[in-house]
Amino acid sequence: MKSLKLASIVMSAGLLTLAVQHSSFAEKKGAAAMPPDVLATVNGKPISKEMFALYYRERMKKVPGSENTPQNQMASINELINSLLIAEDAEAKKLDQRPDVVAALELQKDQLLTQIAIQDYLKKHGPSDKELKKEYDKTIAGKSTKEFKARHILVKTEDEAKAIIKQLDEGADFAKLAKEKSTGPSGKTGGELGWFAADQMVAPFSEAVAKMKKGSHSKTPVKTQFGWHVILLEDKRETPAPTFEQAKAELSLKMRRKALEKYISGLRKSAKIKFTGDAGAAPAKKK
Repeated sequence: MKSLKLASIVMSAGLLTLAVQHSSFAEKKGAAAMPPDVLATVNGKPISKEMFALYYRERMKKVPGSENTPQNQMASINELINSLLIAEDAEAKKLDQRPDVVAALELQKDQLLTQIAIQDYLKKHGPSDKELKKEYDKTIAGKSTKEFKARHILVKTEDEAKAIIKQLDEGADFAKLAKEKSTGPSGKTGGELGWFAADQMVAPFSEAVAKMKKGSHSKTPVKTQFGWHVILLEDKRETPAPTFEQAKAELSLKMRRKALEKYISGLRKSAKIKFTGDAGAAPAKKK
């Protein structure tokens, strides 16, 4: 019987790199030696170091806290062998030719290639530090951000909002009214929204807040797609622009997203796309 000794697994730079420092197979006398990158064969199908590395990495992810030990390595390769045997049996039974399985395999292949293509594209076209600094200087440097601390009461109609404003003009407590009348989720906490930048709110709301004085409530109802708002501006402040190092990660994500959108847009423009059916239609049930 063949015996297998797997070497240690090396973690480097946050990525799993498997280095089989020593592996030996006790073959029958006179048997041909296996290629150095093959750990085992299953009915002639090789299990390469790379295949095992991929399988082992995913297995370790699924078991948080599991340690890299020879026992875990051996258990993993035996699991992989079992998996290959089952897959081989499925092919012998022609399960891989079922329409649903063909579709699933094709989808998995396409999704994997998509991930790899995106990684490859962004590696080549992602922003450099010089490009990030240029974008930072253009859009962020020296620009402070206005932030507001407010409460609001959300109702369905303009008349309801006007009635609330009248009560506030007469000295009613804003937080108490919010708890009683607001239909929004913040009503339970007296309409409290906390601190927010103008661009975090829908335009009509942020525009109204920007014109208000600290400590005042809106004198006319503010309409958004959510309904009618009555707003209380509790405080306002200006925060300095973040440093380049503070903004770098978010800026990189934003620029990488734009690069990816450009990549996809280019592919779509050069592609021949034709819709031939209703993607929302439910598949017919099997009889």
